[in-house]
Amino acid sequence: RVGASHVRWVDDFVVWGAAADVRRSLAALAAAAAEVGLELHLDKTRLLSDREEARTVLLGERESSIIAAP
Repeated sequence: RVGASHVRWVDDFVVWGAAADVRRSLAALAAAAAEVGLELHLDKTRLLSDREEARTVLLGERESSIIAAP
């Protein structure tokens, strides 16, 4: 409802869109979590500046075991 898109994987969220929309999403998520007694893990929460940075963080480096070898 705040203008950003998201995908959820188990207990992780990736949110993308305009910077202001992403910040509103983060605030809304923190508020919703607080309503049920949860909080975001701030050491694991970060804003990424571009697609390449997101790809590296989400998928790891090319040699990472997260990515299957071609």
